[in-house]
Amino acid sequence: MSNTTSFMGFKHIGFLPGYAPDYQLQALTVGSGNATAIYRGDPVVFSSGVIVAATSTSSPVHGIMDGAQYTDSSGNTKWSPYCPASQTATVYIISAPGAMFLAQALATAIVTSNINSNISFSVGSGTTIGGGFSGYLLDRATAGTTNTQPFRIVGLASTFLAPGVNGTDNTSNNNQAVVTFNSQDFHAGVTGV
Repeated sequence: MSNTTSFMGFKHIGFLPGYAPDYQLQALTVGSGNATAIYRGDPVVFSSGVIVAATSTSSPVHGIMDGAQYTDSSGNTKWSPYCPASQTATVYIISAPGAMFLAQALATAIVTSNINSNISFSVGSGTTIGGGFSGYLLDRATAGTTNTQPFRIVGLASTFLAPGVNGTDNTSNNNQAVVTFNSQDFHAGVTGV
């Protein structure tokens, strides 16, 4: 079954062996000057002391956005899976160094020989339909040994999910891989293989 493109960004699925599970989310601030919405599953970085969606693909990320709380124009406090543009908000970040994420490949399939390689992402546009999910994808063209890549491939979705589930066909484009942080604020990057 061929894979289909789906919005999910980086979906938290657990922790690397040997790391203590840490389900605590880090609460950080997004300023009203942020002109871009941040979606659940987006890699985020610090910029001028506040969180923004990552756009540089070769620098450390701080974590993955997992939701936001803000006060809307009517004065109501809202929890949302995404943070609207130009909105002061508290965002909740998954930043545990041992966290693992499921993410979809940009077009070209990620294969078994890419496991233990470092990889970057392709910036995507999220969607407010169906849960406010990220449009970020893994960029297979960047898989290699570069230690500044923000993620490391630790497996393919086909080893974690049932056969026939979207993303498990490793012979077609848009398959899914399992990654962890490589170059992150709390974790220095290592060279891939």
